[in-house]
Amino acid sequence: ATPRLDAGRNALARLNVQHDRRSYTVRFGYLSKDPQKSTEMTALLSSIYLDELSARKQRLLARDADIARSRLLSATARQAQLNTAIDEVTKQSSTSDDHTILSDLLNEKSKVIQLANNARTQIEEALARAGNNDSDADVITPATLPSAPLFPDPLIFAVALSFASLTFGLLMAFMDFDALIRKFRA
Repeated sequence: ATPRLDAGRNALARLNVQHDRRSYTVRFGYLSKDPQKSTEMTALLSSIYLDELSARKQRLLARDADIARSRLLSATARQAQLNTAIDEVTKQSSTSDDHTILSDLLNEKSKVIQLANNARTQIEEALARAGNNDSDADVITPATLPSAPLFPDPLIFAVALSFASLTFGLLMAFMDFDALIRKFRA
């Protein structure tokens, strides 16, 4: 494996990403012995994520606007066809069939005008949302270095970690998993 690939694998192993679907939050973290490196990597990952999220949002809004423009173009073309047909019918002699055809054409024209107005509204809404540059970054709390490390001495950290592991192990040893398994299967 190349050094670059190894570095990528190492970075992925240290990466911590949590996505809470109930609150739509995403947390990034990078585990490192160096708090500065951890902070910088977390900030970089957050920045990359927000940039991609913003680009995706812009692409979706542009797609929505394009679809609405296509609908508007179709409605406008159909409206022109109906105007031509209405002009031809009104130039002819006024028979009962002509009145029925004219009524049908006017009803269809009314529906097409409504479709065109809806398409215009959709275009305006998509462009307004695309122009709204309220960044999602406003709700993100950037990673910062703690004012003081939790465990300034690695020995204290090792002792605290060992104690936590021992406590967890003892708790697990005394738990009755059979009752929990029976409840789970029931």
